[in-house]
Amino acid sequence: DQDRYVSLCTAWAKRQHDQWVKDREANGWRYGTTLSMSEKTNPLLRPWDQLPEKYRKPDLDEPQALLDLLNDQGYAVVTKGELQAMLNLMRISNPLLREGAFKKALAKVQAERIEEEQVEEDFFKKKTPAVSADRLAQASRSGEDRAAARDWDPAQPHRPQQGVIARSEPAAAPSGPLHQPRTFGKRR
Repeated sequence: DQDRYVSLCTAWAKRQHDQWVKDREANGWRYGTTLSMSEKTNPLLRPWDQLPEKYRKPDLDEPQALLDLLNDQGYAVVTKGELQAMLNLMRISNPLLREGAFKKALAKVQAERIEEEQVEEDFFKKKTPAVSADRLAQASRSGEDRAAARDWDPAQPHRPQQGVIARSEPAAAPSGPLHQPRTFGKRR
């Protein structure tokens, strides 16, 4: 496992070095046997594989610290190949993840949902009578005689009544603690 860790750190350091070389070259620097600020030459401006070992070794410290931090936080660092191998193992062991099984299961669930919606739609078409807006308005007026609405047979077609619905009794004033007048000041 330590070899894998070192290889990840080395890959990180290589990537960092390659980016550093590109940035330097973009600013006019080039490879030279000695470091010269006036001539913009640097002996380290060469590919990672051509660097002496002593220059590659210190570059492992930063990625090592980053990987240690990620590991301490509970993250697993894996390469693309290792990740693909884990996913393949999961697909083999889990029937829902096998080739095409998930799509088949999803299609079945969608078909069942469409069938349920059709059954509900058919039920409401057969069982729910057409309700007249006039009847609903008639039944919702407060204090009015609701006998017409109470005796209404939804299976019979609506026939508007002639005349006005009369009040059976006058509407009472609201009562209770919420409807008492409020007084402000000291209580006696």
